[in-house]
Amino acid sequence: MPTHPPVHALIPFVPCRNFDTSLAFYRRVGFAVERAADDLATVELGGLRAYLQDRWLEDWARNTVLLVQVDDAADWERHLNGIALEFPEANLTPAQRYPWGATEVHLRDPSGVLLRFGERPPA
Repeated sequence: MPTHPPVHALIPFVPCRNFDTSLAFYRRVGFAVERAADDLATVELGGLRAYLQDRWLEDWARNTVLLVQVDDAADWERHLNGIALEFPEANLTPAQRYPWGATEVHLRDPSGVLLRFGERPPA
């Protein structure tokens, strides 16, 4: 039984070096994108949300990681491969199995944020 009041979501704020490029990138990946203000947008994928914000510091961006749990990392690798080519600042690392048991494909967004599309490790 929790010892705190209920919570409803944990929503990260993601930095963007070029806000319009980031909006286009996340839309192309498959996120629904909705502008909330001139410098803020929500992105949603599979019912999960994050905020993109028109603020950027290199160290912050390079140390931001979003893990998206998926059923099949290889499917996501095929989907993301063409997208990485469309955005020269993006960088795709092919799917591989990691020591903790998960198979993941990694994609750095145009701002340097790491998106990890990973299968759940076996129980």
